[in-house]
Amino acid sequence: MKAFCLVPLVVLVVAVSQAQEKTAADQVSPSVTGSKAGASPVVVLCGDDRLHAAGLDPRWRCLKYEMFNVSRYGTSSRGGMKRLEIINRLLPDVVVYAYGLHDRDLPEFKKNMARMVYVQQAQRRRVVVLGITRRDGPTEQDRALNEWMEGEFGGDFLMPKLYPALHYADALTLNEVGMQSLADQMEKHIDALR
Repeated sequence: MKAFCLVPLVVLVVAVSQAQEKTAADQVSPSVTGSKAGASPVVVLCGDDRLHAAGLDPRWRCLKYEMFNVSRYGTSSRGGMKRLEIINRLLPDVVVYAYGLHDRDLPEFKKNMARMVYVQQAQRRRVVVLGITRRDGPTEQDRALNEWMEGEFGGDFLMPKLYPALHYADALTLNEVGMQSLADQMEKHIDALR
């Protein structure tokens, strides 16, 4: 008999708790999805060589965001597609994509990038798409992809202002000066999105 009396009480406590959570969620700004209102924004880096090294660099950990890096050295946008589930589990506010260095199939790159960006936007997450930069300057393919990304993603596209001779340790990986420059540019761009 006592067990039957506790069941309605447990149901009532759970219902009140869920109602309070829903009310709190309704008060969160639409631009904040993964983190709680007032908390540091959650930023996920997902890309190739340029962002892979960023997760190892202390300057990136000092930014005012909670950072997660799911990037892989030497990967293409096909690898980014495989990371969508991981990104979703992290519940980010902002997702930064940087692909194109290792993509050879242009139609596949465009399809993958569009899908990755639109999946995040459908979750009401902000997206930053980094343009392709190299130490020895952009290739013809890089220019075409940057132009497409800028047209496709508009204000979500960021072409990093990097000085190839100074900011790259090798052809693809940023050196300390390049990391700091990219971190500064990213911070300004993400702040402007919020």
